[in-house]
Amino acid sequence: MNIVEELKYRKAIELIKKENFIELDNYFKYSGKQEVNNRLVYLTPKYREDNNLELINDMTKYKLKNYNK
Repeated sequence: MNIVEELKYRKAIELIKKENFIELDNYFKYSGKQEVNNRLVYLTPKYREDNNLELINDMTKYKLKNYNK
């Protein structure tokens, strides 16, 4: 088989593949949901789950000096 025949053969095979196969990599639109117990639920980020977050950077003990001297 020479190069031209082989390229034509490969092209024909690719066309047959495109007609007969569905590529599911990008078939479904991303919805931001995850399947949990056979139900689709929205994902909640970790920082939004805890409503009672501690204030780590508490600056109340520092007072601003009067710099208008």
